[in-house]
Amino acid sequence: MSEMINRVAIALKAKAFAIVDTKQVSWQELARTAIEALREPTEAMLNAGPLEPYMDRDVWADMIDEALK
Repeated sequence: MSEMINRVAIALKAKAFAIVDTKQVSWQELARTAIEALREPTEAMLNAGPLEPYMDRDVWADMIDEALK
């Protein structure tokens, strides 16, 4: 399993434990949790993308931040 899949799974698991107590689930909140977990790209993701200056950690983070608005 990929590093990113594990990272998202851990984030969702933590959120699930937090919301179990309140018995409320917001699919938007779970989606936000998953997207936030994607904010820091893995080395494999950076290596798979185009070479800098087109894509780097900062550009990736900016794109994720925009998705979270």
